Amino acid sequence: MAQFRNLLILSFALSAFAQTSPARAPFTITIRAVRATVTARQFAYVTNPALSNTCKAGYGYEYTIWYTPYTHPDGAAVPPNIGLTGTKVNESVTPQSGGAVCTNYAETGDAALNANSQVSDFVALCSNSPIPTCDKKYTQTFSVGQSGTVRTNTLEYTNTVLNYTNGGPNQ
Repeated sequence: MAQFRNLLILSFALSAFAQTSPARAPFTITIRAVRATVTARQFAYVTNPALSNTCKAGYGYEYTIWYTPYTHPDGAAVPPNIGLTGTKVNESVTPQSGGAVCTNYAETGDAALNANSQVSDFVALCSNSPIPTCDKKYTQTFSVGQSGTVRTNTLEYTNTVLNYTNGGPNQ
């Protein structure tokens, strides 16, 4: 059983290098005289559950968003505890033109997958006093490992609500 687990870890670890096509990329590998065919997987997209506001200060919002990566060609979620802890996750947040910036907003993310093969993102504008009127949009992108973009979001910070739009990819 340990041999097959090692092959599964190898299968997912190789996904970081399978960037060129979501098609199957079969190859044969021999490990300690165990012969098996392994299919390389490519990180393809990430999903997240519905957002839940955890701001307790009275004004604004605070969200911890957990993303789960999926791979091609199978479209399966990356399982937990398969040795991908520490796989680099790149996040970029770029302001769009126009709008009034909300002061004291926070947007931070993990830099790597955790043991559950997930990555978190923290988005907040939370205050004990009323927040001045503001409305600013940002484009947020994620990539996992050496993959291309696996998710693009639009984050619109306002003084009362975060408008969060998933721009895909979604499969």
